[in-house]
Amino acid sequence: MARQSSGALSKIASRVLQGAKATQREVMQLAASVLSQDETRSTRKAKKRKATKRRTTTRKAKAKKRK
Repeated sequence: MARQSSGALSKIASRVLQGAKATQREVMQLAASVLSQDETRSTRKAKKRKATKRRTTTRKAKAKKRK
């Protein structure tokens, strides 16, 4: 179960989302809070993309030859 943020951090996040500028200290506090709530604690693997069919014919191959 993830930890909850303190009331003060919630207020800072709310102000930032409303468009207020955050100080460097506030940015660091918010970042630390987010990282401390990460349950996996490891790098996440990228999702594999589905293979798509590539077109084998190029524009030059499709073009009609000039006389």
